[in-house]
Amino acid sequence: MEVICDTKRQFERAGHRVPKIARELALIGYSDIADYITVDEGGALQVLPLDTLKKHKSRAIKKIREKTIITESKSGDELYKTSTIEFELYDKLSALNLVVEIIGIKKPLRVEHSGTINLADRIKKAREYRKNAAGSTKKKRH
Repeated sequence: MEVICDTKRQFERAGHRVPKIARELALIGYSDIADYITVDEGGALQVLPLDTLKKHKSRAIKKIREKTIITESKSGDELYKTSTIEFELYDKLSALNLVVEIIGIKKPLRVEHSGTINLADRIKKAREYRKNAAGSTKKKRH
């Protein structure tokens, strides 16, 4: 127990606080690729410059890789530059699954029952129990 508390204190001293962690998971979990790219008139995808992104959106980016090829014309008079960009965000499902685990949301459990349950009897017994419990509370107050 003491080791866990000490570890938690160390993480908190380093700036890891529950609200901050929740915000980071939300940023990743609800990230949208449309916040990072545009489509030009010709239908080509264009990556938005990092300095134009909405606040903190760059933290959801896992990887940006640019591959540039420069070729020379046959005559040698011109240079051509061709770039491809690989763009990847952190995994949304992993972030959302972690949130689900942390806050305790789980898929519904399937409960199977064999036999019969007489609901009318159960309800009657529950009402009698509540009535008796209420009566014993009133007696104690007087």
